[in-house]
Amino acid sequence: IADNIEDIAAAGLPSGTQILIQADFPIDGAKRMMLSGKKLVELAAVGHLDASSGAVLADFVAWSRRAFPARRYALFISSHADAWKNSSQLRHSLIVDNSSGNTGNPIEIATWLEVACTSFDGFARPLDLLAFDACSMGCIEIAWQFRRCAEFTVLSQAFVPAQGFPYGKIIKSLNSAQITGLTNQQLGDLICTEYRTRYIDAAVKTAATVSLIKN
Repeated sequence: IADNIEDIAAAGLPSGTQILIQADFPIDGAKRMMLSGKKLVELAAVGHLDASSGAVLADFVAWSRRAFPARRYALFISSHADAWKNSSQLRHSLIVDNSSGNTGNPIEIATWLEVACTSFDGFARPLDLLAFDACSMGCIEIAWQFRRCAEFTVLSQAFVPAQGFPYGKIIKSLNSAQITGLTNQQLGDLICTEYRTRYIDAAVKTAATVSLIKN
């Protein structure tokens, strides 16, 4: 995660956007940060919390919308995950809290996220894009649980390499593409293209796959 944050900062903030990050660190706990130019500015030290909790994620989303109103929102969730596997040994987890060892339940997380996507006047306003930088989330069960949380969802049916999404490349492509002119689908396509270029079309191929779906 630390390397991903550095890549995002090095790529710089695309015009007409704001990038907010909530990351949970072993010693300092969770921090909320904002990208300013090519520098990260710490906005709040949240302290130690259970990062696997849907309530924690929902609080970050709700805070982001209050503090940084925008026409469109995208949310990237970067952590370990299992989704649903093996009918004889059903496993489901999304977001691992390394301090406690707790793993989040996708059903609970989706419920909290849906609540956070309710606008201040009481009407639902789903995210424009939800991206899972996490393994094995590309299954119908996950897509169904999060269907009300975003218009489009990016997810992988396989293991996501340990390096995660190529955030630096994604941000640089956004700088080149003038993000304000991109539709939600085009933004999702751009993420999938950079992922495929990094892991699937590379000279040393990785057993990776990623998809964009419309909810």
